Amino acid sequence: MTLRFPSSWWTRAVRVRERIRQAGRRRSKAPTTAAEVGREGERVAAIRMAETGLRIVARNRRIAGVEVYILAADHARNEWVVVEVKTTSNGSPGERRVDRHRLRRLARAASAIGVDRAVRITIVAVDLQNTPPDIRMFET
Repeated sequence: MTLRFPSSWWTRAVRVRERIRQAGRRRSKAPTTAAEVGREGERVAAIRMAETGLRIVARNRRIAGVEVYILAADHARNEWVVVEVKTTSNGSPGERRVDRHRLRRLARAASAIGVDRAVRITIVAVDLQNTPPDIRMFET
């Protein structure tokens, strides 16, 4: 007899986390184009967010006319997390590329999301020059 557990948010989160980790193992070469660097940075940031206990709800989603790289749910604090990922491969600080216009756009997306919960905006700067990648997180 096989026991089946209900498909709760926790079991889905574990499956997503495992898929993200497996995708990282399949990567065969270093990213070369700007788009590949960005995708790799988003993948690394999603893994770090999942490891810190956040549930990844959506990636690369357009909300209120703004592209949100990662939308996560923090059940412990009962809030949504809007994540902006800035990736570099040359050692320069990526967080410096988030200007006030981008923060204003992220705030517009956060206000559209935050109907039922509080929303926080997190900037994740990923530097792919080091192995493992250097990840810095900033909350606004």
